[in-house]
Amino acid sequence: TVIKIECVLFSFRLNFDMDLSTLVLAATGLLILYYWFRRSDTRLPPFPTRPLPIVGNLLSLSADMPALFRTWRMKFGDMFSLYMGGTHVVVLNGYDLIKEALVTNGDVCSDRPPIFFDMATGIPKKGVIFASGNYWKEQRSVILSIFRTFGVSTNLLAEKIMDERNMLAEYLAS
Repeated sequence: TVIKIECVLFSFRLNFDMDLSTLVLAATGLLILYYWFRRSDTRLPPFPTRPLPIVGNLLSLSADMPALFRTWRMKFGDMFSLYMGGTHVVVLNGYDLIKEALVTNGDVCSDRPPIFFDMATGIPKKGVIFASGNYWKEQRSVILSIFRTFGVSTNLLAEKIMDERNMLAEYLAS
């Protein structure tokens, strides 16, 4: 079925044909936008401005970020939220709050953010470089034990670096 729609926009007449699938797609898009702007999670810290789809709060940021964050701190308290693009960021201010988050609750707050490589390739966070959390701790302990087995330690590495530095200094001096 084809629906004939005529729009009058500032005395400019638009005529176009719209089939049912296009109408359903447009209605779905409008519903998504509606729920994007209407959603409010009471568990999240407050937002300085309403985040926009795709860009989030990036348009609210200014060149003088420290002054802007101080203003938001005075207005919203020591904790507030931002959307940097599609990524939710919680901003912490004040020594006590930062200490509580990073020291007292360090296990909850210490993890790596999603890496674009993982999202683009679909490969999960594996290996020593991309891993995080308990998996990273396991990988790190295995790698350190392998390094110790083959005699690679920080002291040996530091000695080699110093030897190379001394040889370079002698070469440049001559």
